[in-house]
Amino acid sequence: MLVRHAGRQQNSEPQPLVDAALFQTNLQKIVTADYVIPEGISLSAECKDLIRRIFVVNPGMRINLDQIKTHPWFARNLPLELQHGNLNPSIPTQVRQMHIKSSSRRRRV
Repeated sequence: MLVRHAGRQQNSEPQPLVDAALFQTNLQKIVTADYVIPEGISLSAECKDLIRRIFVVNPGMRINLDQIKTHPWFARNLPLELQHGNLNPSIPTQVRQMHIKSSSRRRRV
């Protein structure tokens, strides 16, 4: 989330996340909670708080999914169907079906 939002790692040029070496570096940083919120990136205090609470090595101390859903930064400007746990139960099925259709198209090519 931080790399995507900030568009780059600290002291590096923007790079796509599809680069295998960069992906491994990012994964290692996630697992060890080794990150820096770059200076000069416009992030609200609420966004920084959520990032800090997500990147915690100890799972018992990390924010859980229900807490993320109600975090002020995450909950701000959510579509009505996503507010207050009103997620349409057919959405995961629709996403799965989209993925299946997309995967089958790729195999034919």
